[in-house]
Amino acid sequence: MKIKISEMLDNSVEILTKERTDIDNLTDIQDMVYKKIIRRKKQSYFLKAVAAVGTICLVTGSIVLAKTLLDPGGKVEKIENLEEEHTLYESDTEEEKIVIDIQTELLNKDCLYQNGIPIAKHILEIQTDFYTADQQIYVENGTMLILQDQGKGIFLEENEKVKISVKQENMNKQPGHTFEIGYIENGKPFKVDTVEVEQYEVWLKGGTQREYFPYFKNISSDRIILNYHIVKESMEK
Repeated sequence: MKIKISEMLDNSVEILTKERTDIDNLTDIQDMVYKKIIRRKKQSYFLKAVAAVGTICLVTGSIVLAKTLLDPGGKVEKIENLEEEHTLYESDTEEEKIVIDIQTELLNKDCLYQNGIPIAKHILEIQTDFYTADQQIYVENGTMLILQDQGKGIFLEENEKVKISVKQENMNKQPGHTFEIGYIENGKPFKVDTVEVEQYEVWLKGGTQREYFPYFKNISSDRIILNYHIVKESMEK
């Protein structure tokens, strides 16, 4: 442990004037000074360690808290909370170049842009049970939300088809917004329709073991909330 001469002088004066006025042995004074400085340094190190741990906890807590904020899209847990919450992200632009936030491997990299323009600002997927009734999701502006079940899509044989029914939730008495509905197959996105109405349904037909990953893309200026229901049926021959 390094000890400065100035510390020796300061502490020796303090010992002689406040603590022990009867010491006349230089060696004893030296020992007491060393012990006092070391004790103070240990306390200082302890306080610094406590402060460092506190800082780490504070930063970690902030990270945990940040993760409780809304993603650009996902499942709706409580509608009343969603109406009060806002997503906490800013536009990542540099010289007017949009950086895509990609949280999926279901899309091929060469499909992320069309004519040099990103197909979406945020692209992410959520885990879902395709055939559970009346599921509810929220999608922020510029976000493409892809549905998957344990990494798998909807498999359809030649004689099968699925109906995707969608209804927009009317939030704060806002009118219906515009979104795109489509699917991903073999890493490529295929647009089915642009929807502006409050309720909509679309059919996807099967083929030779075709696998579909349905998606919803918000192309309006505000957040949208969608109730969707997927039903698989056999096609009539």
